Amino acid sequence: MPHTASKVTHDSLRAEIEGLVGQFDASIPQSLTQALQSCLTARDYHDIILLRSHLIAALASLQKVVYEAVQKRLGWPQQAREACQRIFDLIKGCPVENWDDVGKALESRFEETLKILADLRDGAVKSLQEHEYDVDNADQLERDIEELQKLKKSVLENWPWSNQALPPVDRGMVARSRAAIVRGEGESIDDLIRRLGGDPNNPGR
Repeated sequence: MPHTASKVTHDSLRAEIEGLVGQFDASIPQSLTQALQSCLTARDYHDIILLRSHLIAALASLQKVVYEAVQKRLGWPQQAREACQRIFDLIKGCPVENWDDVGKALESRFEETLKILADLRDGAVKSLQEHEYDVDNADQLERDIEELQKLKKSVLENWPWSNQALPPVDRGMVARSRAAIVRGEGESIDDLIRRLGGDPNNPGR
C-alpha cells in the first residue's frame, strides 16, 4: 500500500476514534447557580429557615441537572459500537505493518469515556441517592457502563495486535492444496519465483 494511502487510512481511523462518543456539555445551568447563590445569601444573614428553603430548591435543581447530564450520555455504547464497526472496516485487508498505535488510541478513548460515565455515577448520582434524591435514569446509566465495558473487552481482544498469536492452521485448506499438487494443478515454487522476478537457483537474490 502506498504511504499516502496508509496515512489516509490512519487519519480516518483516528477521526473515528476521536468521535467514538458524542461531546458533552459541561456548563452549569443557571437555575442551579441561582439556587446556590440564594443559599449563600441566606447563610450570610443567618436565616436558617430561608437557608433550608433555598437548599431544598438547590437540591431539586441539582437533581434535574444530574438527570439531564445522564440523559445526554445515554446511548454511548451504541455510538461506540457503530464507530468500532467502521474502524474494523477501514483496517480490513490493509497490509500495514501493524495497528498497535491505533489500538492503543482506541483503548485510551474507551477508558476516557468510561471514566466520564463512572465519575457521573459515583459522584453526583450517588450523592443525590444517599440524600434520598432519586435520579430516574441511574439504572440506565449503570447498564450503559456495563455494556461499554463489555464492548471495550471484545474490541481489544479481537484487535490485530502485532504480538498476537498467528491464527490456527486451516488443515482442510492444506489437504486440498496437497491434493491439487498430486493432480498436477497449480504453479510450482520455481515458476512462482521466476514470475516474481527471482532466480529459483538463488532465492536470496
